[in-house]
Amino acid sequence: MHNSLNLFLTNNDQWETLTNRGLLAEMMLAKNGQLLTPALQYGVVGLNENALYRVSIEIQRIDDKIYDFGQIDGKWVWWHKSNATTVETAQVVQHKDGPQLGSYWIKNGLDFSWLKLTNKRHFVTDRHAFVEPRQQYQPIVRIEDINNPDVHFIYSNQDQVFITVTAFVSDQFLELKDMWIKSRKKAEGPKKRSSGGDGGTVEKKQKKEMLSKGKATKSANYHYLPFLYLLLFSYLP
Repeated sequence: MHNSLNLFLTNNDQWETLTNRGLLAEMMLAKNGQLLTPALQYGVVGLNENALYRVSIEIQRIDDKIYDFGQIDGKWVWWHKSNATTVETAQVVQHKDGPQLGSYWIKNGLDFSWLKLTNKRHFVTDRHAFVEPRQQYQPIVRIEDINNPDVHFIYSNQDQVFITVTAFVSDQFLELKDMWIKSRKKAEGPKKRSSGGDGGTVEKKQKKEMLSKGKATKSANYHYLPFLYLLLFSYLP
């Protein structure tokens, strides 16, 4: 059944571009976490459509080295080995959609574009992976059959090796990153406004107009008060 199971990168063109140019993807670290670009997005075929699967990902460190960027040749090079006590593997992060049928994963893919990286342990949630700066990591995807623990599948791709940074340093990578982000935003189209989108904006405008009219009416009524007082006093003895 699972001999034909296969995973593939749905944004393979982005990762291949980096490989062909001899560039490493630089993944920014932030206190509250930072999304990855290129994103971790996979398609899958060969699952049993009626079986229940758990999907997870692990951001695994590939060696015990700390890297530095060479300004002259524009490459990341090994600087020195890290302290052995700090060589850790990031925790396994379960897919946010939870266990799903094989038909669900085949249709929707294994999308981890929501995953964030942080180098602050106390900010780690079920949507974060803890990593350390200037080290190389590689995503490892796991698919497990809920009802048959012996059935599992592990996938990794050498093209997805990336380095973690606290500040971007490669101008070439930044140019590609900006291009991909702009393309994604263009494909997504304009964001809908909250509170019902444009309808919410219209409602606010209507309320504002009603309040303005109410104030104008109130002001006009005050304008006629002196005449009403004169009329009243004219009938007093």
